[in-house]
Amino acid sequence: MNFFKFIKSKSFLQHEKKGDQYVANEAWGKAKLEFEAALEKLDGGPHRSPGKAERLQEKINRCREELARQHCHSGDDLSEAGYTEEAREYYLLGLELTNNKKSRSILENRLKNLERIEESVMTASVMQSIPEPAEMFRQENVAVDDDTYFEALCHTLPPDIRQRYKNYGEPFRSGYIALNRGDFISAAQKLEQARETHVSDDSFITLELATAYVNLGKNDSARSLLEPFVQQHPDALPAYRMLCEILWENGEYGGADVMLQTVPEDLHETQAFILLHGENLYRQRKYTEAVEWYQMALNKYGWNENITRALAVTLESANQPAAARDLYAQIISRCNSCHSPAAFSSHIDPFTRRRYAELSLAAGDHSTEILELLLSLVRDDPDHASLYYRKVSLIYAERGDKIEALRFKRFADQFEIRAPNDEKSH
Repeated sequence: MNFFKFIKSKSFLQHEKKGDQYVANEAWGKAKLEFEAALEKLDGGPHRSPGKAERLQEKINRCREELARQHCHSGDDLSEAGYTEEAREYYLLGLELTNNKKSRSILENRLKNLERIEESVMTASVMQSIPEPAEMFRQENVAVDDDTYFEALCHTLPPDIRQRYKNYGEPFRSGYIALNRGDFISAAQKLEQARETHVSDDSFITLELATAYVNLGKNDSARSLLEPFVQQHPDALPAYRMLCEILWENGEYGGADVMLQTVPEDLHETQAFILLHGENLYRQRKYTEAVEWYQMALNKYGWNENITRALAVTLESANQPAAARDLYAQIISRCNSCHSPAAFSSHIDPFTRRRYAELSLAAGDHSTEILELLLSLVRDDPDHASLYYRKVSLIYAERGDKIEALRFKRFADQFEIRAPNDEKSH
């Protein structure tokens, strides 16, 4: 044993005296630890005697009984508030501590009562006592007939292209609807049929068919369609984006650089090109160049939400979290179309609010603003409810509020059970 550690170690009497002080303040947990340390010192020291050991054991037993009583009261409070899982934890802790028959009987009856409560509120699929933000705010899917859906899709297109899409005929219409509904196999079949009918046309069917191929993992087939397509339609930036995606996936970054140089100069000032060129730099991990590119665009063309968000993401990857957080805050603060606090508005996309919250937490911000922001995300991004509830639980844990921390951890666990494949990364 280290000499200095030996001379500084407490005697059993010092531990016992400290334990008595804790008892006077009703700090039963700390007192129990001190008495146990005293008993250990007594057993291994020269002052061992049955009387002293019995005295310390009596003090330990008293502490255990008082702690069991406290745990029982805590369990009662939690049970009354509806937090049955947390109440059960306290009752079980009490049972581990007490040897008193009456106390054990009380705690066992409390546990049986919890079982009856849970049985009365349990349905076949979900416990009614747990809030269901995902169900509360999720809108019912409304059936839309194909004609209305096709019209709605075409309405988002430029007028000249919109008319072309309407004139391509039934196979294209069915394929385009299937594509937008995620049925890529049917989409490819119908669009292939439509393309055969319009093979001589300078047709946008090629672009939609390539989209179906990309979603089916048929990148080579998509590329064989897209490369001649951009020759015919050099202003079709969506085609350039798909080609870039294919080239990035193949690691052909040089090919993406060369291809982007062929984009007509009159498109270089568009948001789509700025974002595409910036992402090309980002994919190559040229973060400094990407940051400079986005900053140049913002300085030259003024504030733009999408470019600002892309810059924030790039700054995160460049290990500049504070600067990224400031940009996410800028996006949030520009919500002028709602009456609630901007940070909680559904007008701001969940990704921006999520990254702002996570960077704030990483910076040590456990404020009520961040807590309420995370709860608003449960409503607006229910697929990640488990993640948000877990972070809310951590905030309460940091504040020392064990009851609320356990409550929200329970919510997180329940949502995780319902969605076991939910993505847990940010």
